[in-house]
Amino acid sequence: MILVLETSGSFPSVGVIDLHGNELYYFQLLEKQSHAEQLATMVDEAKKFVESSGGVLLAVAVNEGPGSYTGLRIGSSLAKGLCFALGIPLISVPGMLGTGQWFMQKNDDLLGVWVMLDARRDEVYGLFVSNDTSIETQPKAMILPQDFPLGDDLSKVGFVGDCSEKVIRLLQLSDVESVEQAFISVKHLYSLVKEAFAANIFSDLAYFEPFYLKEFQAGVSKKFSIS
Repeated sequence: MILVLETSGSFPSVGVIDLHGNELYYFQLLEKQSHAEQLATMVDEAKKFVESSGGVLLAVAVNEGPGSYTGLRIGSSLAKGLCFALGIPLISVPGMLGTGQWFMQKNDDLLGVWVMLDARRDEVYGLFVSNDTSIETQPKAMILPQDFPLGDDLSKVGFVGDCSEKVIRLLQLSDVESVEQAFISVKHLYSLVKEAFAANIFSDLAYFEPFYLKEFQAGVSKKFSIS
């Protein structure tokens, strides 16, 4: 069995899959930004499920990012600690790609999909996922609308992510094929995790760091501001 953690977004989720990618256990919190308080408990419950099922954990997998800096840091730290304690490998997979592939499976008439995650104000993390597997792109920070390729044909392109409504408003798009407001879920990672484990693609426990994309910038508390 493989324990899978998703902590890049507002709502952390945990899953357990078999080596064929079938889901055996799933739990997601509906309380925003509860990673620090609840993630360890969620993982403990998943481990209890594995033990009660007579199974054995063979690896721990995480969404490598990008996403919430704090969420990614908490999730990767917990996953690395588990792997070290249990002597099992760590798998890291690109969550935005997983979400794009999940959305394409739901909408098989699309030629591609933009996965967009909120990065505050008019900025997003964007990744284009095409049904042409020879086309590979990387997530990038984008300020809308100026960084978006508005000249492209979007008639058979969908949009998915936690800020799709904002994206459509800023880009003034009215003829896109499909739009869905959806947070990245651990369910979106299963296929990528299964493939990585089968191919023995593991991350180095000592050196793995999440893909933050942008450096963390701490805000100034208004509590101590001078008015």
